[in-house]
Amino acid sequence: MPEVVIGPSSLYLLIFGLPVLQLLYFLPAFVAYNRDHPSKFTITIVDLFLGWTIIGWVAALIWARQWPPKVKLNQYPGLG
Repeated sequence: MPEVVIGPSSLYLLIFGLPVLQLLYFLPAFVAYNRDHPSKFTITIVDLFLGWTIIGWVAALIWARQWPPKVKLNQYPGLG
């Protein structure tokens, strides 16, 4: 049986590439929590179970971005 050797470049890819891919995979969930989306838990579940389909990942990202940020409409009364 042939011996499997992991070279330094493969090890670097494993150490640094895998965490980057994990961060990208959960990007829709991070966006939803950062924007305090009312459906952030559901977006995280969709991302977790359907993110691997690319379509599920894109749908979760679009959904996470759709909630408008909180803006105080009357922050400066008298200015308009």
